[in-house]
Formats: sequence, structure tokens, C-alpha cells
Amino acid sequence: MNRKRVLLNAVWLVLALALIVRIWAAWAYRADLHHDRGRAALMAMHMAEGVDYTAFAYGAPHLGSLEPALAALVIRLFGYHEFGLNLTTALLAFLALPVIYAWTRETGGRTAALAALLYLAFGPWLFLAFSILPRGGYALMLLLFTALLWVA
Repeated sequence: MNRKRVLLNAVWLVLALALIVRIWAAWAYRADLHHDRGRAALMAMHMAEGVDYTAFAYGAPHLGSLEPALAALVIRLFGYHEFGLNLTTALLAFLALPVIYAWTRETGGRTAALAALLYLAFGPWLFLAFSILPRGGYALMLLLFTALLWVA
């Protein structure tokens, strides 16, 4: 097996394990009581019910409401459940991983890209926490800003 094939298999394995970790963590932390999560849940419920749609997060005029809007879609499809709220954020953060890999591969090579992917897939707990729990759109910002940097 050549080196490119081994690295590609490693990338797929890391992505699969990262997805499993994020789904498990979204389930395990479904009862988290952080106030930012409560704000995102309330916004998502209001959007899902058609009560309110605001361009900015409640009480935070510097944060957007796209992540709660995506959570509202999940609520409309599957009903309200804390796991669905977390899963929306977890999937957004997961989608950032291939973008980060691609950008790093383009700028630093395959080995650097795999190292970045490993670090962000299983790295520091604080990063994982902000990749699972809706606390202000951090997962969405990671995805969108990294994609913008990659295409720039």
C-alpha cells in the first residue's frame, strides 16, 4: 500500500471516530444546564413554532441566529429533544473537520493535515465541549470561517 492510500484511510478512520465521539457526547450531555444552551434552545423552539425569528441571539446583539435556526429545523423534523439540539451543533462542528483537513493539506501537506485533524477530532476537552453544546454559534463559525479561509 502506498503512503497516500494509508493517509487517506487514516483520514476516513479519524473522521468516522470523530463522528461517533460527537454523537455520543451530544447524547451524554443532553441535560447540560449552561445558560447559553438555554438561550439557543429557547430561540430554536420559538423558530420551530413560528413565534419569533430574530437575526441576533436573544440578549447578545453580536451573535447570529443561524445555528438555532438549524436546530429549529431539527425540532420541526423530529420534535424537541435536548439530544437534537446538541446534535445540530455536533454535526456542524463535525462538518468543519474535513474543511480544516483540506485547507491544512493545501497549505501544509498531508501529514500536517492529518495531525490537525487528529488534534481537533480528539483534542482538548474545551474545544470538544464547544463543538457539542450550542453556546453561541462557535461550531458554525468554525465551519464557515475555515471554509472562507480555505477558498480565499
